[in-house]
Amino acid sequence: MKLITAYVHHNRVGKIVDALGDAGFRNFALVDVRGTLPPLNVDEQQYSKSSGRMTTAEARFELVCEDDDVKSVVALIQAHGRIGSGVSGMLYVSPIEEVILVGEAT
Repeated sequence: MKLITAYVHHNRVGKIVDALGDAGFRNFALVDVRGTLPPLNVDEQQYSKSSGRMTTAEARFELVCEDDDVKSVVALIQAHGRIGSGVSGMLYVSPIEEVILVGEAT
């Protein structure tokens, strides 16, 4: 199993959620974050006291999938998260050692 973590611009979130859902991927986390993607406009930027610089409003997706699904999930996020010809986000793929369900006996 793999954990796919993606950082994308907020205005692409709906398209990505729809594409993942249409492909059968419905269990994922979506979190608002501040990052360093190039901003699309000044409304996306805000000064961060903790970093001492301007940051961009972004969304972080976290999705766990089978190894065989990684390429299709990455392709969906790339296709629906892309804005123009520049960098529109970042994706990370990490191995999952174990999945433990909350409430299940161990």
